[in-house]
Amino acid sequence: MMELKKGAKALLLTLLVCSCAKIKVTTPSSRFISPETQGKLLSGSVRVEQQGGTEGTLSFENDQTDNPLELRNNVTPIATSLDLGILENLDLVVKGNADAAAVYMLKYQILGKNAQEASAGNQSLAVGIGYGLQEESQSDSGSTFNDVSGDISSSIKQSILDMTLIYGYRPHEDTLLYASVQALKQSFSFHLDADDTPALDGEEFELDTWAYGMALGATRYWEKYYFSMELSAQRTDFTNNDPTTFGFFTVALGYKWN
Repeated sequence: MMELKKGAKALLLTLLVCSCAKIKVTTPSSRFISPETQGKLLSGSVRVEQQGGTEGTLSFENDQTDNPLELRNNVTPIATSLDLGILENLDLVVKGNADAAAVYMLKYQILGKNAQEASAGNQSLAVGIGYGLQEESQSDSGSTFNDVSGDISSSIKQSILDMTLIYGYRPHEDTLLYASVQALKQSFSFHLDADDTPALDGEEFELDTWAYGMALGATRYWEKYYFSMELSAQRTDFTNNDPTTFGFFTVALGYKWN
């Protein structure tokens, strides 16, 4: 009976990590957000993106929770995005991938023609603010964190606040160039359960970063399809790490409807 209770407890906790206790987190950088809104209710687009970003691994070496992250930028998980028209100048943008919380953003166009009316020479400007919240569980597929078994488990909550300003210009009717600046606050909260490691059992701690970035991109449209490529750079400042800056080149393929 005691073994059954322990098994049930393990299933209710949210992430299993190995005894070397490593947890992986990812801060997305690539954007692919157009400054032009869809233009009318329920018009929109979907796309598959190569999502560049900063990945970090946290270890509990020496039974400590404040070890620096091991950071790297050679990761490009696949992401999906949806842009959906709400009002003439207001869109809902949903961005998500397997390695970070999905972000729900409201984007408002304050300058220029929307995508329904845009032509060569159009200049556009938009602002966006988004939020995402995610709690991991052991049974989740595509977990944000390393999903390997061991003697330490943790409940983990992730939140993302995303703010952006985007400018665009159409040199041709079927081509859009854009530039954006953005700020992203990403926070993780942990509660550890480690019966075999008293120094970590019951520990609660937080890990967060303000990430600042910019992106330069180009989109080419063909009737209902489009292709985008983007250069982006991101500066992260994780708890217990020195600030660092990475750069990325990524591409996306999309489908749109009116």
